[in-house]
Amino acid sequence: MKQRLLKPSYGIAAGLIVIFALLPLGLEGQPYWLHVAIYTMWWMYMSQCWAISAQTRMYSFVHTAFLGAGAYTSTILFLNFGITPWLGMFGGVLVAMILAGILGWSGARFRMSPLSFVVLCLAMSFVFVVFAESMTITGHEEGLRIVFFKTDAANWHFLSKETHYYIMLIMLIGLMIVSQFILRSKMGLYFKAIFENERAAAAAGVNVVRYKVMALVISAALIAPAGTFWAQYAKFINPEGLLSVNMNILMVLYSTLGGLHTLWGPPLMALLFTPLGEVVRAYLPSRLYGLEMIIVGVVALFCILYMRWGVANWFNDWKRERHEAKMIADSSGPET
Repeated sequence: MKQRLLKPSYGIAAGLIVIFALLPLGLEGQPYWLHVAIYTMWWMYMSQCWAISAQTRMYSFVHTAFLGAGAYTSTILFLNFGITPWLGMFGGVLVAMILAGILGWSGARFRMSPLSFVVLCLAMSFVFVVFAESMTITGHEEGLRIVFFKTDAANWHFLSKETHYYIMLIMLIGLMIVSQFILRSKMGLYFKAIFENERAAAAAGVNVVRYKVMALVISAALIAPAGTFWAQYAKFINPEGLLSVNMNILMVLYSTLGGLHTLWGPPLMALLFTPLGEVVRAYLPSRLYGLEMIIVGVVALFCILYMRWGVANWFNDWKRERHEAKMIADSSGPET
């Protein structure tokens, strides 16, 4: 029965991959909408990364620092030492993991409440912004530019948006596979146990500190390549664009509205709201800028009232209740 129920999910996933793979063909000659598609997948990727750390109630507001670690490390290594961003990306992953390990250990070891950890992360996010704006190697407030005029695959230099689109699509598919593995693994069960009752998990033998740190480190390691990708795609990075607190807030909103401990919830919200923001900025009068955030706020209020654990969790509960009701009806049989 379980296998039969899971098969449609794999069919939907395969169908979505085919749709996303063919999308550039439908957007040929429309570079703006292709950019919107790339930007949307980028946000889908980051939202799912943030959700991994939140599975243990490590509600991080410093993920932009991990994103910036990937962007700045790979860019600095390329501009100053000629190291290809394909390799520099792993340097960014290492820096992000070290930062996450320090922050995660501090929060878990000293048993900070989720609110205290949020405050710590917010404070550190401002520290990282000031650090990036004050250092010459990071380009101060002006940031860093990557200039190239021809395609050079070895150095991640692609002039066509289509190539970047497929790179981002491959990254997103890989992340979804990793997320599915985590959700179904023993580690994922430990994450859920910590999320539901940290003391009970510790009493059952779960090393709470280790797994909370592990969740944040994995999340940081996965989001860092998104920073490298954006640096190569946009050819420009600066603190305001990559390290702003607003980006952290959007990751939190998309992930929690979509539903933690789910595979599709966080990227689904990013898929819905990111293009909406781009449409508002591109086609509506300037006085309506920010309309997308009002809509996100209304959806957030609705979810708080009626879908406390997010859209995907609400849908899973509804589907499970329907299935259980059908099984009960089938088992009772017709009256004689």
